[in-house]
Amino acid sequence: MFSNIMAGTMLRVTKPFRTGDFIQVGELFGRVVERGLLDTEIQTENHELVAIPNTLLVSTAVTVTHSSGCIVSTTLSLGYDVHHAQVETLLLQAAENSQLTDPFVQVLELGNFAITYKISGMLVDVKSLLSARSNLRKQVLDGLHGEGIEIMSPSFMNQRKVPDDGKVIPVGHQPITTSHTENVAESVVFDKAEEAEQRENAKAGLQAQIAECEQRLGDAKDEQKELLQQQLKMLKDQLKILNDTPVEQAESPAQ
Repeated sequence: MFSNIMAGTMLRVTKPFRTGDFIQVGELFGRVVERGLLDTEIQTENHELVAIPNTLLVSTAVTVTHSSGCIVSTTLSLGYDVHHAQVETLLLQAAENSQLTDPFVQVLELGNFAITYKISGMLVDVKSLLSARSNLRKQVLDGLHGEGIEIMSPSFMNQRKVPDDGKVIPVGHQPITTSHTENVAESVVFDKAEEAEQRENAKAGLQAQIAECEQRLGDAKDEQKELLQQQLKMLKDQLKILNDTPVEQAESPAQ
């Protein structure tokens, strides 16, 4: 327990991440809900709440996705019969359609039967990380299928005979719009983490106002000082309410 407390104190001093950040520790990935002295609680992609001992966080590499942005990417394999220049153009367009900025394409591998590509782009609103990943894959499918390009190796085999010029592409391809589903996944999966981040931001705002009010109070005259004292009391009361009110426990996912 003592080692966890020491680790928790160290994390509060170094501040490698804050409430609401996405972090990955080993195979665990999620948003930070609470940073305690003994452990740090995260909410995973499965809506589960996981407590990670602070000793693990200071002794293991932690990948942090900050609010300033992150790279979203996906990989796919295409046959050698499709020119890489055409593929790059379509993948870049897919990334732009996904609202990613500064997209770029990499050729990861020249395999025996297929070329492996990776399309990446910068996501500014990291709160929509799950939706952005899914949307990028959808846009890649729409873009390639729209040009008659199948996403698989030429060695593909099925139970039915596929002609040499046959394409395994959905019939009646129709690009879908994602505006009505934007951020739906995040609002369901990371509800408690989102609430915790909003509370932390509210606390920080109140603390800044309290500090400013106390600074002005030292130079204030009698009448102005009384008004500032009332304002200061109100701000401190609001901060106390935030500190005393626990974050609502997220419901467990249905079994």
